[in-house]
Amino acid sequence: MIFSQAVMEHVDDLPTSYAVMHQWLKPGGIISHEIDFKCHKTAYYWNGHWTYPDFIWKIIRGRRPYFINRQTCGHHLDLMRHAGFEIAYVNRQERAQSIRRTDLCSELKNTTDDDLTTSSAYIIAFKKEGHEKR
Repeated sequence: MIFSQAVMEHVDDLPTSYAVMHQWLKPGGIISHEIDFKCHKTAYYWNGHWTYPDFIWKIIRGRRPYFINRQTCGHHLDLMRHAGFEIAYVNRQERAQSIRRTDLCSELKNTTDDDLTTSSAYIIAFKKEGHEKR
């Protein structure tokens, strides 16, 4: 079992991280992640960090060795599936949508309505018996 609490929102290379987790686990192994999607005080609104263009975000991030990655719940779920996990449970904590879809940065224009209101999520996924990475 691999579990994390408020870690995956700080990981830059999510595809590699989920792929490595898949490699580490035996078939039937479980990942459990609590992921926070809020702005970590980088914006007035809880999801305001999704409005900054990449060049502004790079300035906000500065030279920190790690910082929040601005990825949505749906993106994490897609990456887990792509790495070879089956999603068993998702508990989304929602907040009122405080930004407009038109305010989203270009990289996040395709964000789903569910993701726009998901401020955190608890996700459980498992590596299927006999399932190897695609």
